[in-house]
This record gives sequence, C-alpha cells and structure tokens, in this order.
Amino acid sequence: MNEFEQAIHFHQQGDLTQAKALYQKIIAENPKHADAHHLLGLAYAQEDDFRQAITSIQQAVAIKPKEALYHNNLAN
Repeated sequence: MNEFEQAIHFHQQGDLTQAKALYQKIIAENPKHADAHHLLGLAYAQEDDFRQAITSIQQAVAIKPKEALYHNNLAN
C-alpha cells in the first residue's frame, strides 16, 4: 500500500489526524498532487475547519480545473 492509499485508509477509518499528516507529506513531496489537496480539504471540512478546507480544495481546482468533483465539494 502506498502513502496515498494509506492516507485514504486512515481517512475512511475516521483517523483524520493521520490522514491529514499523510496528505500533507504527499503534497510536500509532490505539490501538484490534486487528489491529495482535495482529500486534505475534505478532512479539514469534516473537522469544521472550513477556511483550510476551502484553501486545500481551491488548490486542487487550480491543478485540475476541469475536475467536477472538486468544484462540487468546494461548493458544498
């Protein structure tokens, strides 16, 4: 299992602290990893940290502007 898969696993299990740490590590190593930005944003939203959520999802949109799912989650 790679780091991104591990992060998703932690996220699905509700361990947002571990998931966010891995998403952030992935982003530090690959700043253009749109899915990591997106899922990091969703993790922040689950913690009601909407400023960080918006920032992270906006970064995902900037990388992949045609990804409808990112726009949908940003709107939510």
